[in-house]
Amino acid sequence: GLGGKGAPLTAFAGRQGGNPSVHWNSYLGKRIMVYGGWDQDAYISASDDLIHWATPRLLVASDQPDGRAWYPTILGESGDALAGRAARLYYADIAAGYASRKFYGRSIVFTRYD
Repeated sequence: GLGGKGAPLTAFAGRQGGNPSVHWNSYLGKRIMVYGGWDQDAYISASDDLIHWATPRLLVASDQPDGRAWYPTILGESGDALAGRAARLYYADIAAGYASRKFYGRSIVFTRYD
């Protein structure tokens, strides 16, 4: 929080969620956050200073009717704290009613974030 107090991150208003994963992206020179939105989609945002964040963008949606794309994490060569231009995105695709869960992994390439 700012000044020792909790402060809402205004960029996330209307795109709230949970289970954020943040890494330093050496290619972009920014912190990158991915998280599961309460609307069932996964989002991505970027920050220069961990206080001011870009408006979140849709990262991935479920492939299943009424499914949830949750628990996204980006892994670079040295785990989930550091990534460069090329990385891997992992997430869970959860069926409606939590009837099943599929785990996905895919390659991603960062070109820019503005």
